[in-house]
Amino acid sequence: MENRAEEEAQEEAFPENPTPLEKVKFASKHKEQGTRFLLEGRLEDALGELDKAFILVFTPRDEWEWFYSKEDREIINKFKIPCHLNRGLCKLKLGRLEDALWDFEEAVRLDPKNAKAWYRRGLTYSKMVESQLQDEKLGDLWDPEKVEKLLSQAKHDLRRAYELMPNDSAIISSLHNVRGLETKLSSVIREYRQQERKLFSFAFKKLEEDNNKKEALEEELPKLEKISLGYP
Repeated sequence: MENRAEEEAQEEAFPENPTPLEKVKFASKHKEQGTRFLLEGRLEDALGELDKAFILVFTPRDEWEWFYSKEDREIINKFKIPCHLNRGLCKLKLGRLEDALWDFEEAVRLDPKNAKAWYRRGLTYSKMVESQLQDEKLGDLWDPEKVEKLLSQAKHDLRRAYELMPNDSAIISSLHNVRGLETKLSSVIREYRQQERKLFSFAFKKLEEDNNKKEALEEELPKLEKISLGYP
């Protein structure tokens, strides 16, 4: 109860016009709590805390562009990077791939030299490929061209992560996994194209047969004679 009272007091003490450092100070407790929940596997709770952290460091665009210095922006952005990485990881573990991708894209944008950001974004793309291949296996609708693009992006991101951290076992393992996906996708697409050609060939043949039958029927019909209506 005392801890909760202290937290409420801190929340009430949040300044009306906080500086970037004050924003980060108040948001940090939610970031830390979110990280603990993530490690404990309490993913939804972790998301809730990380969302609160983002809310506290939110800055309207006009204020960001006109009143924040370069140093002010760096303070906020540096804080956001691990928040994006952890929030994205929660979403990834929950299977919310598109949402996870957005967080990792933000992390890459804010810090292009962050190996973890490249790795997790590449991992998300590879999960999307696996999901599409599963759809194909179940006979559900899928888009081969889209999957090829996703796989290409996964390879690009994981290679970038490898360049930044060449000794990381998780990155190396993911690169091997992507190579396996590439082999599998190549086989699936080859079979898909063959079936597609057979389908179009059958459809064209059927259309040709129908046209031939129509022409034969027209040849068999007697010619229409002029009918007299009884007036000039």
